[in-house]
Amino acid sequence: MVPWKAPLVLIGSEAELKEAVSRLHRVAYEGSVLLFEAWTKAGLPVATSGTITPAELYQQMQAGNAPIIVDVRMRYEWMALRIGTVVNRPITHLAELSGKLDPNLPVVAVCNSAYRSSLAVGHKRIGPLPAKPAPAPGKAGARAWSCRRVSR
Repeated sequence: MVPWKAPLVLIGSEAELKEAVSRLHRVAYEGSVLLFEAWTKAGLPVATSGTITPAELYQQMQAGNAPIIVDVRMRYEWMALRIGTVVNRPITHLAELSGKLDPNLPVVAVCNSAYRSSLAVGHKRIGPLPAKPAPAPGKAGARAWSCRRVSR
């Protein structure tokens, strides 16, 4: 959730930005818009995150050195396919994790396709960077675990 009238930083092509501003106006959002290029030119902070493949995460889990894993799928999805000992917190309830994760530990967010996990990583309340969406987009998400179940 974005507080009403909060300035937004938008990233995209010129056409995508034009469409985004148009859609924001449709819902009566008239806050300030700052282009990413202007943000970086002003020297404002930028955080990044990486990705991890299911195979890499599985290896870390087997070795006992896995990061904190937050599964952001809905509970029914999590119940149907679990990838191990993870925290299940649907993306709609990420705020409940606020202050519960150690800011000094890495966090990996998982979902079915990397869409929700990417959103979760961008959500400050999930934890510190280096939070990583897992798996990388296009790598089949939690479904990639179906051939190598860690637990059921």
